[in-house]
Amino acid sequence: MPTWCFKAALPRHARDSAAMRWYWQIDTSNPLIAVTSPKLFPTLDTCIANARANGFRGEVELPARIGGDTVINCEQGDLAHGAAQ
Repeated sequence: MPTWCFKAALPRHARDSAAMRWYWQIDTSNPLIAVTSPKLFPTLDTCIANARANGFRGEVELPARIGGDTVINCEQGDLAHGAAQ
């Protein structure tokens, strides 16, 4: 089963977390294949909503601290057929 990841992206020159953006990525059992969202999202909620529109069916457990290096892994995310194509 693939792992869905929600990752924070903080631009190099950003001084605060308000500039943080989010993207999702599907990691498969093949290390050479990963599917990534087509754009960055301004909030984690909009990122998760887009992932759901692309086949994510899992639950997201938020970590206690969210920063520019945050990666949220969702092992039970499932994989819709359309997202893998």
